[in-house]
Amino acid sequence: MSDIVPPKDRGIQMANIGIAHVLASLIGPGLGGIFFSIGGLFFSGIFAAGLSAFTMILTILVLKESWSKEKRMESHKFSIVNNEKIRNNKNALFHSVSFMIMMSSISFFGVLVLKLGILEISLIMMISGIIRTTIRFTLFKPTLRKLGESNAIRLGLTIFFICFFIIGFSPNVLMFFIILMIISFAASLTRGPLNSMISQTISPKIQGKINGYGSSLDSFAQIVGPLIGTFILQFFMPYWLGIVIAAIAFPPLIMAFQKIEAKKYIHPSFSEDYIKD
Repeated sequence: MSDIVPPKDRGIQMANIGIAHVLASLIGPGLGGIFFSIGGLFFSGIFAAGLSAFTMILTILVLKESWSKEKRMESHKFSIVNNEKIRNNKNALFHSVSFMIMMSSISFFGVLVLKLGILEISLIMMISGIIRTTIRFTLFKPTLRKLGESNAIRLGLTIFFICFFIIGFSPNVLMFFIILMIISFAASLTRGPLNSMISQTISPKIQGKINGYGSSLDSFAQIVGPLIGTFILQFFMPYWLGIVIAAIAFPPLIMAFQKIEAKKYIHPSFSEDYIKD
């Protein structure tokens, strides 16, 4: 996306990638609950694996390469000076860790704290997805245009920090559900625009590498998230889950209020008019 979309449009277009996750959150939990009721976890896993295989086939047949072989070879010769930019921007991606830990712990929180069943959790997640979709298509674009990318990121990270802290104190399903909705709005304001901003502060030659760092952090958080979440919920009071995740979310919030590096790089396919815009 950062290769083929001009800088002025990246915030919205990268956020549009999240629509796939929003739509998945609409039907995924419901289908998961139904399949689990019919054939258990094995049946659910087989269906998910089939979707993954279908995605791999589509990727091979449909996805077009945005960089020629010459540009890829040139990127390997990029100077070591720009590796420092990778390290500087990599810090801004650590907000993904707190977000993924929270999202991977939601089901466990529902079971261990709110005493919900599998089907109940599936329904809550599905209703949550419906509201997330509504938020995404109504509030996101006006807010982004009103605030700009930098302020939208700051607002989103602030909401994350507050909601992460108080979610552990949720006494009932209703409050838990409302907080999830607010977190969904914060995710719309943060994840797409932040990826867009990062892509504009580094050379196009290392955008793939920095995006790879972001994906690696997401994967790492998905590995440790369930372990951390279940450990805290099993041996400590529920509010400690919120305190720990809020503590992880605090450094990115502080960094967001520091001066964000100005745009310096432009893809060779784009004209200078995009920078002026």
